[in-house]
Amino acid sequence: MSSQSRALLVFLLLIGTLGTVASYGWAYDSHLGQHTVSVMFEPADSTPNAEVETLDDLPPEAAEAVRTGVEDGSVTVHRDDQDEVTDALESLSGAVRVDGETYRVFQVADENMTLLGALPQLTAVFLSLGVLGIGVAALRNGALKPLSITASMTIPGVALAVDVAVTLFSSMVTFSGGADLPVVPAATGFAVVGVAARKRDWPLAVGGAVFVLLAAQFASVLDGTSLGPLASLVPGVPLFALGYLLGGGRPHDVNAGATPSAVASE
Repeated sequence: MSSQSRALLVFLLLIGTLGTVASYGWAYDSHLGQHTVSVMFEPADSTPNAEVETLDDLPPEAAEAVRTGVEDGSVTVHRDDQDEVTDALESLSGAVRVDGETYRVFQVADENMTLLGALPQLTAVFLSLGVLGIGVAALRNGALKPLSITASMTIPGVALAVDVAVTLFSSMVTFSGGADLPVVPAATGFAVVGVAARKRDWPLAVGGAVFVLLAAQFASVLDGTSLGPLASLVPGVPLFALGYLLGGGRPHDVNAGATPSAVASE
């Protein structure tokens, strides 16, 4: 492999790695994909005890969140599948008594992240993983050449490996943020769809697109995230374009310009 090809490979792997780290960090910091639960509290006249909940009825962390909400007027928390704090706050209704004072409870929102809000982070994650996957595929092939359908499978493979690593790491380290991103490995399959479209393999392209959307839907239901097929389709378009672009053209022989003996030695 020529020095220029090696330098380009190093560049792809470096940009892909740095972009993946940065985009995942951005996603975690913005709680990408998580539902938000917002509750407001207003002072109220005394009501019959049967209609008033106390902090003793709540888990300790939920009780602390209620205290914060009472002091600030409202509190917002992010929900995942096993978050008893948000479950407890969602169960509040009517009124709650804190330090002898009674407050009315208003459920302001239990909403999914909108597609517009998630679009920049998801696009950054998808493209970073795409570049990283392309670099890994080129490293495996030992050459820079148009992606074959088989080689393009490296991209969702790398995405799956990264997502598993991030999930394991986040389970061992407590982040100030959080994210639900199970949809990422499935959605990066749009790169394979792009390559198939460039090769005019329409059954694979159409079937692959349907498979990716179904996998994204399954991943969102499985992990309780608000990011589903639509949130994967829109930011997946650049990844499809990248696959389409790299799926054709004339192969670039990385050994071009080398002597026959040098090529044979490689």
